[in-house]
Amino acid sequence: MTAAAYYTDVSNLIIQTDNGCKATNPVCPVAQTNFATDGGQAHIWGLEAEATLNFHPFDGSLVGTFGASTQDGKITSGVYNGDTPPSCRTT
Repeated sequence: MTAAAYYTDVSNLIIQTDNGCKATNPVCPVAQTNFATDGGQAHIWGLEAEATLNFHPFDGSLVGTFGASTQDGKITSGVYNGDTPPSCRTT
């Protein structure tokens, strides 16, 4: 079994966002445009665990690998202050 924990301080978190236009929105005269912006400072932490099990049923071999992970964090400054960073679960 292996396990890992991490904590990261990010100075300039990059967040991908868009201009709010969608193909189904008749108010927008342009297509959706994606862009990256500075999300401010953030703290991100997480846990990961993995286990490999070997079974030998009926003179054969069966190997299974199981894993789990979780990640969370908070943006602590800038326009998105207090929000959860992308790819983190909401609490």
